[in-house]
Amino acid sequence: MPDEDVTTEYMLKKVCIIGDVKSCIRQLEEVWEVSGGFGTLLMTSKDWDDRAKWRRSMEWLATKVLPALPTIEAKVE
Repeated sequence: MPDEDVTTEYMLKKVCIIGDVKSCIRQLEEVWEVSGGFGTLLMTSKDWDDRAKWRRSMEWLATKVLPALPTIEAKVE
């Protein structure tokens, strides 16, 4: 694909998993189906502009999203 087509909007829609709990579960199930599975899910952050929101996002990923996916085991450290 041409470099100019790789926009912020494209990356957010096609590369990132973003949304509420149900939406994230659905998107991860789609990734699983397309890719044939994956062993590790990595959550990254570059700037914690709102620490409370990031902590909530990490907690929901570990306690609500991952447990809904039977092939991924949640590990909270």
